[in-house]
Amino acid sequence: MRTLSLLPLTLAALVLAQDDPIRYDLEHNATTLIGTWSSGAGLVQTGPVRNFCSPANKTFNPPPVAGISYSFDGDGNFEQVEYRFGSNPAKPACPNATLLFQHGKYQLLPNGSIILDPIPEDGLVQTQSPCTAHSSTIQQFNVTVLFKEWRIFFDPLSQGYHLHLFRFDGAPLNKMILRYETPIMHPTTTILKPEPTAPARRRRAYVEQRSDAPRSATAAGGIGLMMVLLGVVMLV
Repeated sequence: MRTLSLLPLTLAALVLAQDDPIRYDLEHNATTLIGTWSSGAGLVQTGPVRNFCSPANKTFNPPPVAGISYSFDGDGNFEQVEYRFGSNPAKPACPNATLLFQHGKYQLLPNGSIILDPIPEDGLVQTQSPCTAHSSTIQQFNVTVLFKEWRIFFDPLSQGYHLHLFRFDGAPLNKMILRYETPIMHPTTTILKPEPTAPARRRRAYVEQRSDAPRSATAAGGIGLMMVLLGVVMLV
């Protein structure tokens, strides 16, 4: 599996870290950040309820419309899912769709920024095109996210709380509505185990193969066989 990984936005983080600390006011505290937020119709959501992503199975189940969703809990854990359409200059009638999932830890900085630090092993991304018979293979995805600022406000029209996140360059994300006050998330610990390297796979296969060999009738013979086996494994 290929891995897409971007270095943390170190320079931007250093610049923002030198901004004056802010006092969190009603722009941030109309309600708590904790909960599950999603844009639009809310068909794209974190966690297993909408089944947008099954990280354990490495699969996506995209709904009819695009959207984004973020969840934050009180222990510093976050989850992020996105379903976006992008232009395709080669085939304008065939826009590409990108689906992604990642989760990990978040920090609220004194200057009003938020940093999302994902678990590297668990991030997933997939690109789809309506003009191809098959979607691309799912790849690992690991991108540290920096939001320059954020606001929460109450919308009288929808009678709900809205979260507005701004990227490191100040560009806004689509507003998200609070769907659940208790965040709906997948397990917050590592879900996918790292795949073993080729030498490790060979060693494991060799040990499993040798474990099926007939055992010696004597204890001394068994110990001798074990010593030989360990010696061979260490030399592979």
